[in-house]
Amino acid sequence: MVIPSGPLRENIKNLKYYNYIVLNGNLENLELIKKEIYFFNPNIEIIIGKYIPTNLMDFDLNEKYLVFSGIGNHKSFISMLKSYHFKVVKDIEYPDHYTYSKNDINELISISKKLNSKIITTEKDFMRIKNQKENKIQFIKSKLEIIDPKKIINAIMRINETH
Repeated sequence: MVIPSGPLRENIKNLKYYNYIVLNGNLENLELIKKEIYFFNPNIEIIIGKYIPTNLMDFDLNEKYLVFSGIGNHKSFISMLKSYHFKVVKDIEYPDHYTYSKNDINELISISKKLNSKIITTEKDFMRIKNQKENKIQFIKSKLEIIDPKKIINAIMRINETH
Protein backbone atom coordinates (compact mmCIF):
# COMPACT_ATOMS: atom_id res chain seq x y z
CA MET A 1 0.00 0.00 0.00
CA VAL A 2 2.88 2.34 -0.65
CA ILE A 3 2.07 3.38 -4.23
CA PRO A 4 -0.44 4.91 -4.58
CA SER A 5 -1.27 5.69 -1.03
CA GLY A 6 -2.40 8.54 1.11
CA PRO A 7 -4.40 11.57 0.26
CA LEU A 8 -4.78 11.94 -3.48
CA ARG A 9 -5.93 15.13 -5.19
CA GLU A 10 -5.53 17.28 -2.11
CA ASN A 11 -4.88 20.99 -2.04
CA ILE A 12 -1.18 21.53 -2.69
CA LYS A 13 -0.85 23.51 0.56
CA ASN A 14 -1.28 20.22 2.44
CA LEU A 15 2.17 19.14 1.27
CA LYS A 16 3.49 20.79 4.42
CA TYR A 17 2.22 17.76 6.37
CA TYR A 18 4.16 15.14 4.38
CA ASN A 19 7.71 13.79 4.26
CA TYR A 20 7.59 12.15 0.81
CA ILE A 21 5.90 12.61 -2.52
CA VAL A 22 5.96 10.43 -5.64
CA LEU A 23 5.63 12.33 -8.91
CA ASN A 24 4.54 10.08 -11.72
CA GLY A 25 4.30 11.08 -15.34
CA ASN A 26 6.76 11.51 -18.14
CA LEU A 27 9.43 13.67 -16.59
CA GLU A 28 7.87 16.85 -17.99
CA ASN A 29 8.10 20.22 -16.25
CA LEU A 30 9.94 18.60 -13.34
CA GLU A 31 11.87 21.66 -12.25
CA LEU A 32 8.76 23.83 -12.23
CA ILE A 33 6.80 21.19 -10.31
CA LYS A 34 9.63 20.67 -7.80
CA LYS A 35 9.87 24.42 -7.23
CA GLU A 36 6.15 24.56 -6.47
CA ILE A 37 6.38 21.59 -4.08
CA TYR A 38 9.42 22.95 -2.26
CA PHE A 39 7.64 26.29 -1.83
CA PHE A 40 5.09 24.53 0.39
CA ASN A 41 7.52 22.08 1.99
CA PRO A 42 11.27 22.63 1.53
CA ASN A 43 12.06 19.40 3.44
CA ILE A 44 9.91 16.97 1.46
CA GLU A 45 11.66 14.16 -0.40
CA ILE A 46 10.58 13.86 -4.03
CA ILE A 47 10.59 10.45 -5.70
CA ILE A 48 10.18 10.43 -9.48
CA GLY A 49 8.37 7.78 -11.52
CA LYS A 50 7.85 7.43 -15.26
CA TYR A 51 5.16 5.49 -17.14
CA ILE A 52 6.55 2.79 -19.40
CA PRO A 53 4.33 1.03 -21.97
CA THR A 54 4.50 -2.75 -21.68
CA ASN A 55 2.66 -3.86 -24.83
CA LEU A 56 4.31 -1.88 -27.63
CA MET A 57 4.56 -5.04 -29.72
CA ASP A 58 0.75 -4.91 -30.13
CA PHE A 59 0.96 -1.74 -32.23
CA ASP A 60 2.06 -0.81 -35.71
CA LEU A 61 3.93 2.48 -35.34
CA ASN A 62 3.48 3.13 -39.05
CA GLU A 63 -0.26 3.56 -38.45
CA LYS A 64 -1.99 6.82 -37.49
CA TYR A 65 -3.82 6.94 -34.16
CA LEU A 66 -6.78 8.77 -32.70
CA VAL A 67 -6.14 8.85 -28.96
CA PHE A 68 -8.69 9.41 -26.21
CA SER A 69 -8.65 9.21 -22.44
CA GLY A 70 -10.50 10.24 -19.33
CA ILE A 71 -7.61 10.25 -16.88
CA GLY A 72 -6.09 12.82 -14.54
CA ASN A 73 -3.28 13.77 -16.91
CA HIS A 74 -4.29 13.26 -20.54
CA LYS A 75 -1.37 15.34 -21.83
CA SER A 76 1.11 13.06 -20.06
CA PHE A 77 -0.47 10.05 -21.81
CA ILE A 78 -0.17 11.76 -25.20
CA SER A 79 3.43 12.71 -24.45
CA MET A 80 4.28 9.11 -23.56
CA LEU A 81 2.80 7.84 -26.84
CA LYS A 82 4.68 10.42 -28.89
CA SER A 83 7.94 9.62 -27.09
CA TYR A 84 7.52 6.04 -28.36
CA HIS A 85 6.90 7.33 -31.91
CA PHE A 86 3.14 6.87 -32.15
CA LYS A 87 1.66 9.01 -34.92
CA VAL A 88 -1.06 10.82 -32.98
CA VAL A 89 -3.28 12.56 -35.53
CA LYS A 90 -5.92 13.64 -33.01
CA ASP A 91 -6.41 13.38 -29.29
CA ILE A 92 -9.62 13.79 -27.36
CA GLU A 93 -9.65 14.44 -23.62
CA TYR A 94 -12.60 13.47 -21.46
CA PRO A 95 -12.99 14.33 -17.76
CA ASP A 96 -11.22 12.10 -15.26
CA HIS A 97 -13.23 8.92 -14.46
CA TYR A 98 -15.55 9.62 -17.39
CA THR A 99 -18.35 7.14 -18.10
CA TYR A 100 -18.43 6.57 -21.85
CA SER A 101 -21.76 6.29 -23.61
CA LYS A 102 -22.43 4.31 -26.77
CA ASN A 103 -22.72 7.66 -28.58
CA ASP A 104 -19.22 8.63 -27.38
CA ILE A 105 -17.76 5.39 -28.72
CA ASN A 106 -19.66 5.66 -32.02
CA GLU A 107 -18.41 9.24 -32.40
CA LEU A 108 -14.80 8.13 -31.80
CA ILE A 109 -15.19 5.39 -34.40
CA SER A 110 -16.67 7.88 -36.87
CA ILE A 111 -13.80 10.36 -36.33
CA SER A 112 -11.20 7.61 -36.71
CA LYS A 113 -12.74 6.56 -40.05
CA LYS A 114 -12.57 10.15 -41.31
CA LEU A 115 -8.93 10.36 -40.22
CA ASN A 116 -8.12 6.88 -41.55
CA SER A 117 -6.66 6.05 -38.15
CA LYS A 118 -6.81 3.42 -35.47
CA ILE A 119 -8.11 4.19 -31.98
CA ILE A 120 -6.02 3.88 -28.86
CA THR A 121 -6.70 4.62 -25.20
CA THR A 122 -5.46 3.75 -21.72
CA GLU A 123 -6.09 0.38 -20.14
CA LYS A 124 -8.15 2.14 -17.47
CA ASP A 125 -10.42 3.75 -20.09
CA PHE A 126 -10.64 0.54 -22.09
CA MET A 127 -12.08 -1.24 -19.05
CA ARG A 128 -14.81 1.42 -18.89
CA ILE A 129 -15.99 0.70 -22.43
CA LYS A 130 -16.47 -3.04 -22.03
CA ASN A 131 -18.98 -4.43 -24.52
CA GLN A 132 -19.04 -1.19 -26.53
CA LYS A 133 -17.26 -2.10 -29.75
CA GLU A 134 -14.00 -2.59 -27.89
CA ASN A 135 -12.77 -4.70 -30.80
CA LYS A 136 -12.26 -1.40 -32.68
CA ILE A 137 -10.19 0.12 -29.86
CA GLN A 138 -6.72 -0.81 -28.67
CA PHE A 139 -5.19 0.11 -25.34
CA ILE A 140 -1.76 0.74 -23.91
CA LYS A 141 -0.73 -1.18 -20.84
CA SER A 142 1.80 0.70 -18.75
CA LYS A 143 3.75 0.35 -15.56
CA LEU A 144 5.27 2.92 -13.27
CA GLU A 145 9.04 2.76 -13.16
CA ILE A 146 10.71 4.56 -10.25
CA ILE A 147 13.71 6.44 -11.65
CA ASP A 148 15.82 6.00 -8.50
CA PRO A 149 14.56 2.79 -6.82
CA LYS A 150 17.13 3.07 -4.00
CA LYS A 151 15.55 6.38 -3.01
CA ILE A 152 12.11 4.83 -2.48
CA ILE A 153 13.55 1.78 -0.71
CA ASN A 154 15.46 4.07 1.67
CA ALA A 155 12.31 6.09 2.29
CA ILE A 156 10.35 2.93 3.12
CA MET A 157 13.13 1.74 5.43
CA ARG A 158 13.13 5.10 7.28
CA ILE A 159 9.36 4.92 7.70
CA ASN A 160 9.62 1.37 9.08
CA GLU A 161 12.33 2.46 11.55
CA THR A 162 10.07 5.14 13.01
CA HIS A 163 7.08 2.82 13.47
